[in-house]
Amino acid sequence: MIQFAPDHGEIERRVEALLFAAAGPLS
Repeated sequence: MIQFAPDHGEIERRVEALLFAAAGPLS
C-alpha cells in the first residue's frame, strides 16, 4: 500500500502512460 498520495490525477496519468508504453509494442 502506498502511504504517500501526491496527486491522484498525476498517478492516473503515470499509469496510463505506462499502460500505453507497455501495450504499444504488443499491438
